[in-house]
Amino acid sequence: MMKTLAKLGILTVGALLLVPSVAHAQYKYEAGKVLTTYGGAPSGALVRFAPGYGGPQSDQGGAGNEQSHSAWRMLPDGNIEIATIYMSSNLENEDADGPWQCKVSVATIDRLTGPAIRIDQKQITSGNDNGNADRPCNHPRLATDGNMWFVAYGSDNNNNNQTQPYLVVYDTEFNKVSNRLDMTDNTNNNEGAPDLRLYSRPDGSKGISYVWYSNNNQRTYSRAATVTADYTQLSRVNDQNTLVAPGNIGRPHTVDLTVPGGPVRMLTCAAKGDQRPPEDGVKCVLFEPETNTELWGNNELVFESDPGAERYMNMPAVTALPNDDVMFFATISDGRGKNKNNKGTSSSIAKVYHYDRTTDTLNYMAMIEPAGVLHPLLDVLGHLAG
Repeated sequence: MMKTLAKLGILTVGALLLVPSVAHAQYKYEAGKVLTTYGGAPSGALVRFAPGYGGPQSDQGGAGNEQSHSAWRMLPDGNIEIATIYMSSNLENEDADGPWQCKVSVATIDRLTGPAIRIDQKQITSGNDNGNADRPCNHPRLATDGNMWFVAYGSDNNNNNQTQPYLVVYDTEFNKVSNRLDMTDNTNNNEGAPDLRLYSRPDGSKGISYVWYSNNNQRTYSRAATVTADYTQLSRVNDQNTLVAPGNIGRPHTVDLTVPGGPVRMLTCAAKGDQRPPEDGVKCVLFEPETNTELWGNNELVFESDPGAERYMNMPAVTALPNDDVMFFATISDGRGKNKNNKGTSSSIAKVYHYDRTTDTLNYMAMIEPAGVLHPLLDVLGHLAG
């Protein structure tokens, strides 16, 4: 126990020194892992991926730089490369690309010399072709198979002026190599805030488990896609499936529970309820993405709201822990921020469940409240607990 706590202290401090401007837990874990694995060679270095401001100061000035998400890959020399994608209003051509687009910054963490920026604030989406896009690239997410980068985001830069959930493949320099695939059938709806995980399909090809929410249909969907061996052609492989309904701006989050040689298992959490914040709470579903088979979660709320007590559960996150344990996280609010600028108060809660692979069920083990410190460190805790 003492060893685990000591390691946790090293990782947490080291990771925060490395990237205080990037709030994604996976980045913090991997950066800290390098410090511990390689003897702590980088003794605290600040890596700024983007300024915290951007765009004109106007009603349509844009997002600045926000909604960051990171993923990492191992390089052939054994070092680690971390890519972070984010919405940015720092645009060279604001008239053509505004109010914002998606950018990527890539850092390499060398085992001896520490972190260094390799790709600095590269804009990877562009254009406002129909002249009316308000959300050219929203809530982006990243995943990698070690060779290419898979990017998911929402955009209304299309013929219908409706936000749609897209999937694109980029090479290691973040040059676009594939088609832009619209993952939904609902082309006249506003749908976005996707998440994605990669897996191996039964025929050995690459699979992409993709989830997103529909603003018009008030639900969270899942769907699988695949890509050709040369990464140039993405295609959908099954029908879209409702995971959580109703859901007002569900913003799902997924963790991959698959183990080598075992069946593919994805676990997705999203807000459930007609209102925002949700009057029901947070629902999580374990499913097989290829067949859309739901295995657990249909009749259970992991976090239940209590409107009478002004206690609303929202903004879920989930991570895998060692020994088939799973940690769920949610933000608790009092709901007083509805339709006004005074957002009230919030706190946090976490629960640990155990995943039984023989029955494909998850069973409650423990609860932590408040749990605010755990949210940015979920992946750190997950990889150190064993």
